Amino acid sequence: MPLLDIRKRFCQLSGRMDLGAPPDHTVDNGADWFIANGVRFLDRQQETMEEAKEWQESFAVGDYEIKLLGHRSLKEVWFTDSDGEKVELRKKDFEYLMDNYPKLGSTTNGTPAFWAYAPVRRANPQQAVGPQATETPLYIMPPTDTAITVHCYGVFASWPLLKNTDVNFWSEVHPDVLVLAALMSLEGFYRNTQGVADYANQIQLLLFGIDKDVADAALPENENLIMRG
Repeated sequence: MPLLDIRKRFCQLSGRMDLGAPPDHTVDNGADWFIANGVRFLDRQQETMEEAKEWQESFAVGDYEIKLLGHRSLKEVWFTDSDGEKVELRKKDFEYLMDNYPKLGSTTNGTPAFWAYAPVRRANPQQAVGPQATETPLYIMPPTDTAITVHCYGVFASWPLLKNTDVNFWSEVHPDVLVLAALMSLEGFYRNTQGVADYANQIQLLLFGIDKDVADAALPENENLIMRG
């Protein structure tokens, strides 16, 4: 379902028709906030095959920084050189980079070997510089001495639903679960603890089936049972 249909169903089932600019709900009037809360809840609550994604970025000579959007956790970082060879970078902490590459971006270019999360936002909001709060920066050291493509493999948030035609994993594959999660968020802001609990129980029953599918897909090939008869 696209966002518009999710919004319509949310407004109908909640009885809050005003949250979707009635009568056609083509304009958000507050519903999308609860729907976004539902997406975030489901992302944190349930592993899916969809959450594992690749962030790919082209580096020119001297580049060393990536700003990830929707990042939750990274598993591996690789780069592909001009010959098509793929090389894995070793994860380090930021202290290691500062000890070994104190000039950071001014370091002599070379073959990238390490990556680390970069805490570059200032604690003092009056000195706020660098990436936005929605961005997760990481540094790759040393800065590359040739054009490469960087591949970041990890867990990323579901695509945001911003336009009426937008879809993501939850809205397309499990729209019923997404609507329930949005309704649960609404009940939470009403301080209706029983309503939250009822929705949570419904959601957990549905997520149990999804979790079984994910677990089956993760089994090694020789452990999958094939029924013949």
